Amino acid sequence: MTSGARGWSMRMVLISAALAGYFTCSPLTGSAQAGGPLTLIPAHGPLEISGVAALPDGKRYAVVGDDTDRHGRIWPGGAAWKVKPKIGDMESVDVAVAPDGEVLWLVLGEDDRLLAEPRDKHARHQLGEAFREVCGRGLEGLTLRHHDDKWQAVVLWEGGFYDPDDCDDNDKDLPGTTGFAIPKIALVAWQKGKGPSDISPPIELDVPAAPNGRFRATDVAWHGDEIIVLLGATGAGGRPPYAHTWLQRFDLTGNIVGAPVKLEDDWGDFRKHKNWEALDTTPDGQHLVMGYDGKRGSSTLVVFENPFN
Repeated sequence: MTSGARGWSMRMVLISAALAGYFTCSPLTGSAQAGGPLTLIPAHGPLEISGVAALPDGKRYAVVGDDTDRHGRIWPGGAAWKVKPKIGDMESVDVAVAPDGEVLWLVLGEDDRLLAEPRDKHARHQLGEAFREVCGRGLEGLTLRHHDDKWQAVVLWEGGFYDPDDCDDNDKDLPGTTGFAIPKIALVAWQKGKGPSDISPPIELDVPAAPNGRFRATDVAWHGDEIIVLLGATGAGGRPPYAHTWLQRFDLTGNIVGAPVKLEDDWGDFRKHKNWEALDTTPDGQHLVMGYDGKRGSSTLVVFENPFN
C-alpha cells in the first residue's frame, strides 16, 4: 500500500480453510518470479472486484466493484464501509497511514472522473478531460501513501485497445478510437479534508508489448519511489482474452524498471480465464494482494510475497 508505512511489523494471517498450495516454477529468463505460497481469501462481493486496499491492521482488505457506488466490502468478514455521497462506478480504493497515526481513504470513480474521500463531500476532485472514459477505456487504478509529510497518490488511466461496441456518439468522432490507447498516470498531492494541492500533467507509461496483443493497465501500487502496474493483455477491438497477466515496475516518469513478473508462467492454470483488475501492497511492503472480476460468490483475493523485494 505505502512505502511510508515501511518498517511496520505485520504477520500475514493465513486463512486455513482457503489456503492454496505452493505453486513452484523454475527461474525464468528475463522475468522476475511470483512463486511461493498463495493465500486465498474468499470475497463474495461485490459483483466484480475492481479495486483492493490492504488495511493498516495487516489482516483485512477493502474492495470496490461494479455494483458498489454507495459502499464497499471488507474481507475476511464482508463488513460494509460506506460511501456518501455515492460515487459512480468505483474502480479503485486505497488506504494509507501517516506516522502520527492519521488515516486517509481515497476512492476513484470512473463515471465522473472523481478522486474522493469516501465520507467527505468537500474532499472531492474531478480529474481532467485526459482521464475521461473513451470507448470503454477509463480510470482504473489508484495508489496512496504518506511520504515526505504529504499524502501522495497516483491515478491510472487504463489504455489498451478501444472497444468499438462501447463508444458513445462523441467518442466515435475522435481520431484513433479504433486503435490502441497508451496507459497513463497522474501524480496527485492530496490535502485531507480538502482535495488536491497539486496534480501533474498526464504521464504516459512505456508499457511492454504483449505476446499476440497489447496490454491495458488495470491497477497500480506504490513500491518505494516506483510503482508496480498490473497489466492484462487485450486483443484488437478491446476483447480481453486474459492470455497474459504481468506485473511491471515503472518510475514516475513512465519508464520501465527491470523485468516483469509473468503470472501466466508462475501461477499456471490458477491465473487463467480471470480478469485481474485489483492490486495493492500490504502495509509492510512484503506482500501483494490481487483480485479479479468473477461471478457473485466466486471471487477470491490472492495474497503472495512481493516478487520485487
